Amino acid sequence: MRKVGDGRAFVAALVLYAAFFGLFFFESLSTDELIAPGDALDFGVAAYLSSPSLWTDGLYSGYPIAADPQSMIFYPLLQLWRTLGLGWNLFMVAPFVIASASCFLLVRRLTGSALAGALGGLTFGFSGPMLGNIGHFNQLHAVAWAPLALYGLARIRGGMTMSGVAVASMSFALMWLAGHPQLPVYVSYLSAALLAGSLFLDRPSMKVGVRRVAWSGIAVALGVGLAAVMLLPMLELSTFSPRAEANWELYTAKTLPPWQILSLVVPFAFGFWADNDQAIPYFGDGSAGENLGYVGLVPLALAVVAPLVVSRRRGEVWLWVVLGVVAALLAMNAATPLGTLFYYAPGYARFRMPTRHLFLVALCIAVAAGFAFDALAQRSRRWVPGAATMAVALTGLVALAGLRAAMPVVADLLAANRLYAAWTIGWPLLVASAAAAIGLGTSIVPERRRALALGTLIMALLIVDLAVVHYRVPGVHFDYAEVPPSDATPRLRIAALRDELRASGERVLAADGTHNSFLLPNLTRPWGVRAAGGSGPLGIERYIDLMRMGSPGDVPTDVMLSPQLALDVWAIRYVLVPDNTPVGAALLEQPERWSRVDQMQYDVNDPDSSYTLYRNASALPAAWCVSDVQRADRGDSLDALRSGRLPGGAPFNPRTTVLAEPGELAGWTPGEAAAAARVSTLGSEPRTYRVESSAPCVLVASEPFYPWWRATVDGAPATPGRVNYAMVGVAVPAGTHQVALTIEPGSIRTGMGVTGLCLLLWCGVVGAAFTEIRRASAQDPTFSMA
Repeated sequence: MRKVGDGRAFVAALVLYAAFFGLFFFESLSTDELIAPGDALDFGVAAYLSSPSLWTDGLYSGYPIAADPQSMIFYPLLQLWRTLGLGWNLFMVAPFVIASASCFLLVRRLTGSALAGALGGLTFGFSGPMLGNIGHFNQLHAVAWAPLALYGLARIRGGMTMSGVAVASMSFALMWLAGHPQLPVYVSYLSAALLAGSLFLDRPSMKVGVRRVAWSGIAVALGVGLAAVMLLPMLELSTFSPRAEANWELYTAKTLPPWQILSLVVPFAFGFWADNDQAIPYFGDGSAGENLGYVGLVPLALAVVAPLVVSRRRGEVWLWVVLGVVAALLAMNAATPLGTLFYYAPGYARFRMPTRHLFLVALCIAVAAGFAFDALAQRSRRWVPGAATMAVALTGLVALAGLRAAMPVVADLLAANRLYAAWTIGWPLLVASAAAAIGLGTSIVPERRRALALGTLIMALLIVDLAVVHYRVPGVHFDYAEVPPSDATPRLRIAALRDELRASGERVLAADGTHNSFLLPNLTRPWGVRAAGGSGPLGIERYIDLMRMGSPGDVPTDVMLSPQLALDVWAIRYVLVPDNTPVGAALLEQPERWSRVDQMQYDVNDPDSSYTLYRNASALPAAWCVSDVQRADRGDSLDALRSGRLPGGAPFNPRTTVLAEPGELAGWTPGEAAAAARVSTLGSEPRTYRVESSAPCVLVASEPFYPWWRATVDGAPATPGRVNYAMVGVAVPAGTHQVALTIEPGSIRTGMGVTGLCLLLWCGVVGAAFTEIRRASAQDPTFSMA
């Protein structure tokens, strides 16, 4: 009998899991509203609505958007979705389907059981870390490909080298291109640990071991090469961002508290859900969803007993269990010696929120549970899942008793709130009792059908268990689509302001950053609004320093007041300020600079959504020319723009003087007298200026300095320099000249070359894989890959 090939099994899994998640998200998919909680609107919908571009004027007064992985410009799935017009909501559902089908394929490969694979796929794709992070669209898309990458490496281990390399390399590439590099880094470490563990367990000959390591390394490297078009510009941008150096505070941000690992067993221990007047708010640390590691009580129990019930591949089971424990310890970060040690691991310390290791915990539990289920289904010990689940549940409740003694809020809730006590204590016991009943009930099923009956009932219980938790914990009651489409489109007043700013080359700033729905950072990009705000981990550090911008993109009041010059030099003509803050009153204390222009209200039912638009009379134009160049180091330049004073104490007027650090504008030759300079914009070409000057001058453009800028003066190449701490300057001779600034992203071009070469190599690997499969099929008539 010919086996069902992995390819067909994977397609079938995609279809079945798509049907399942289509039902789960049915309420959200049947509405026009968007599945866009948290960052999904600000970053995800913005990326979906934006046409691919190298540079944007909609963020940070100018930003190399193609170098930011969160833009997902090079993620094939996003571009395919946009091209086919499949809609944002389906894009948000896609990673759950991919993650489940990929994990199914991995577990099926490791155990040889489709039922075990189905259980593993459901455990991972429907887990707490997946649903809890639904607002983090790029994390979900990145981790969704992880099981498929590990499946490819498993094929290499099994001797199907070329097909393994083809699958693993493309999966790693898609992980990188999905827009969140943290998860590919974590999965790379997991892959290395699995490779080392397999070598220890298999004890292959030196030749076979070297071959396995080499081809596994080639698969990972080829995946990195396929993603080079995104990785090289990302690495370049990171050197200009606050993430350029390792940072202990960043590394330990939002660590999972050790006692909160209890949510793996008792999902309602920390509240989490909202139910009108019976609300029991979340009282744990960090975010409720991001800290929810619950994968279902039965899979956890199966993973715990897996090393005891699996005999044929017990060492491998232990490997997955140990790696799951390691991932949990890393989620606790500095609370464990291992977490502290990993601060020094290459690439680790540049990421925050170690709770994202919970994705790996869920994956390891899914695989170990698959091993255990396969072993139990082949034997008569079908009572083990129920007994193990009851034992794990009781252990969790004992731990809850310890938490009750340590946390008064838990003791008070257990004593005074029947709803909390019933769900927190009762639910694990109910699930464990149902698991035990399933074990007893399947004993009456004919022997040849018991495995199928056991698997079907356990998966049904798992669906109920996880569905109830997903219903109660976030409080959305399966209605994840809560964002009206109007929130993703500019209001009429903002559209009018956009047209004005396009004509003038000036900008607008949302003073409160991501709290400002009128000018939500990142959405200003698809809207085409020339904006000074921004939010994200890879903003250009000097620009952020000069604006003193917080992580949500908010700006302190004093930055908007004289003598600080940041808003003036960036041509920020307008500032939108919430009326429920004292910022507006502070601005009007400088009437020579600020004046009211308009008042807007985002939601007529929300008095806190009222805003006032203020006009900055001191804003400089998009470009101007000065002949006085003062040399100042980085710190002195920043101080001068903040204080309005040059290092010697004299007033600093950026209309007549420009600050250049040592080494910048190296060819500058000052004239004998101050220049009478005039700059006009040539409307036919963007960033093309006509400069008329009686002496040599420096054209200062209100653009953030970045290596992609190129300049020409009358068509001849000129070297742009960094001036005024973070801006672009070009030396211009006396006379009348045409100066043009253009974007030439060298890192993207190099990345495209590497990606193109690796794509050719990958196609060669795919061809070799088909030859390998045909050869294996000829040698074994039962073999099938298709």
